[in-house]
Amino acid sequence: MPPADLLAAAAPILDAIYTNGREAVVLTAINKPAAYDREVIERFNGTYAANVFAFMRRQATLNTVLVLARLWDTNADAQSIPRAARYLARADVVDEIVARRRADRLAIMEHPIITDAAEEDLPLIREARERMAEEGADAAEAQTRAGAVDIIERVDAFLRSPLRDSLHALRSRAIAHTLEMTRDERRAAEAGAPIAALVIGDEDRIREVTLPLITDINLVMRGLHVGFEDMAAVWDRYAQDYWGWFDGTQKGRPRPDPVG
Repeated sequence: MPPADLLAAAAPILDAIYTNGREAVVLTAINKPAAYDREVIERFNGTYAANVFAFMRRQATLNTVLVLARLWDTNADAQSIPRAARYLARADVVDEIVARRRADRLAIMEHPIITDAAEEDLPLIREARERMAEEGADAAEAQTRAGAVDIIERVDAFLRSPLRDSLHALRSRAIAHTLEMTRDERRAAEAGAPIAALVIGDEDRIREVTLPLITDINLVMRGLHVGFEDMAAVWDRYAQDYWGWFDGTQKGRPRPDPVG
């Protein structure tokens, strides 16, 4: 398949990983008070809602794990970060991206020069413009090629990490299936290097690796900046407002008089 067609085929994959990245941000924000905030946990544990609260917290945690696992799925047809990185491992695809970036930077030379300068100065102005356009194209090419290599290295590093093994094991054992032990866990145990259990807090570490990669892959492959910082701040505020409405008063008991 020509590289231009490969890039067109990659577009829905990039859209899918961005959508999953957004979901990971939202789930983490909603679940963080329930998983980490001692005041919220104690407030619910002292009410008739404790069991429902524990169930909701577990489901939000498992859904967070599931969306992160989707982002790191290595199946050949998965709409995931590893699959997107495979496009960047192809020299012809990177060459196609570079050609587009260079064309974007060099397009400035096709525009007419609007200036009050004297006619005899126009050749110098054109020369300066061409030099700046070439320098911009060279910089864009260098950034694109270095960015592709960097992304591949970061993806490979996470795929080889114990954290990814823990994520995949929990997804396969407790979410996709109901198993005592996955094949990967059994092989690792037999080799004397058991896979560690994924614990609360690990999802933050995975997200810290994942979200910047989604941003950088979009920048390299289609020159589009997609970020999550503002979204995370907004959803953190939504979550605080939601959990703040629960004051922990048990059913059938009067609300305490406000202080002050």
